[in-house]
Amino acid sequence: MPNQLASLLPIIAILLAFWFLVLRPARKRQTEARRLHSSLAVGDEVMLTSGIFGRVITLDEERLTLEVAPAVAITAVRQAVAKVVDPAPADSRADSSTERSDDHPDDHPDDPSDGRTGNRAESDDTRH
Repeated sequence: MPNQLASLLPIIAILLAFWFLVLRPARKRQTEARRLHSSLAVGDEVMLTSGIFGRVITLDEERLTLEVAPAVAITAVRQAVAKVVDPAPADSRADSSTERSDDHPDDHPDDPSDGRTGNRAESDDTRH
């Protein structure tokens, strides 16, 4: 009898490890997702699993409507919501749109001889 029990111990240990490493975390994620989907409210800024950001404008049992741009709305299922995000402050949106790059068209004057402009005209002239 003790031999039979000893031969079952590795199988029992593997099953327990599987439960702790796979099933338990999956159940926890599922519970958190249910909590997120049930707590959605009109006006929340959300990100869908596809990476689309928007503001919830209508909700029902299964679906929600998101405003993704002014006067542009899409409908999705509640389960497509990956997370609720904090809306970005207006200042940070303005700053990101006015970021400067190192390469500006004004840095490369037009080459009137062949009608081409910018980097292309300059790089071709250096080959001659």
